[in-house]
Amino acid sequence: MSTSSTLIPPSPSSKSAYGRTLNDAYARWKVADEAVQSLAEEERVLDECTRELATARKMATNLRTHLSPSTPHLPLQAVPLGSTTDLVETAVQVHELERRLHRLTKQVEDLKLIAGALDENYDVLRQILDTGPLPSWHLIQGNEEAIERAEKTVAAREAVYNDSVVTTDAFVRARRCIQSAHHHYSQAMDLVDSICSPTRGIFAAMMGDEQSKEQTYREAGNWAKKAQFCFQESLSVLEPHQDVLETVRSDDREQLVQAGLLQAVRLYELMYGGKALSFGITQQVQVMVQKQLAIFERLTQFAVGIQDCTINCESVQQDAKAQRDTARRQLVSLWMKGAHGSAVGSDRHYSGSG
Repeated sequence: MSTSSTLIPPSPSSKSAYGRTLNDAYARWKVADEAVQSLAEEERVLDECTRELATARKMATNLRTHLSPSTPHLPLQAVPLGSTTDLVETAVQVHELERRLHRLTKQVEDLKLIAGALDENYDVLRQILDTGPLPSWHLIQGNEEAIERAEKTVAAREAVYNDSVVTTDAFVRARRCIQSAHHHYSQAMDLVDSICSPTRGIFAAMMGDEQSKEQTYREAGNWAKKAQFCFQESLSVLEPHQDVLETVRSDDREQLVQAGLLQAVRLYELMYGGKALSFGITQQVQVMVQKQLAIFERLTQFAVGIQDCTINCESVQQDAKAQRDTARRQLVSLWMKGAHGSAVGSDRHYSGSG
């Protein structure tokens, strides 16, 4: 016993509409992809123009100052009598560079806007191919194996890129936290220094206005607590990225973890914790002030390390994105080759017998 069935192929009008949709999606992706590829060079040209303009403006200012030290002039003002040919040429150069900078800035902004749609356009293109009326498009003209290899490459590079994004985001947040910790700790140090400065002398500081001093010590302690919180937050954010964190000033980090950033709090406790008249208080305060300075130096080095590592993570992310986009570009080429081949002979894939 045999049966036969016939699948009704898409109507010419539906295939035509699908073709237009596919081509439109591909065109949008291609425009965004080309914008991404040209953006780096356009940004380089923009930076170069910015530097040239800064140099020309400085030269124009110097020339005007030389001609009339007591009367400053803007580069585009009427050239004063007696000005040199160099000043005229420099003023013209500044004007031309300003116009060029404006044009280049607009170009870069437009490219960034277009390039920002690349991932979305890629997803739309893939969805159209996966859900369109050509279910066997990837089998046409021996395209299946090539597409399978390309898709595996894309998947691997997307995974690397996605991991790099997560790592970079964590370090960017950690950088903000450690910068805040550094700022807060610096505030605490400044307050402590105002009453415990080595040039002032610890004993002289202790003999000052007690009410005012206590308020200053308490405020310094509050800043130190904020610094400690931000420092702990930076470590917490980077906890899932220990492999990278281990490369960042490990000695400084370990010392900061052990010692903490609450030296100003300890100073307040020494001065107003019921032991202000105990023997050796002056020496203890001196030791704590010196320790605070040492901790600040380590905190500075650790903050610099986080900053450098963040910059490196951002560079790794950019490289990973470029490699991902290259792999996607090759895959899209295979997709479109298969889709167009399938569209030509699609009718025969909608009939069969058995």
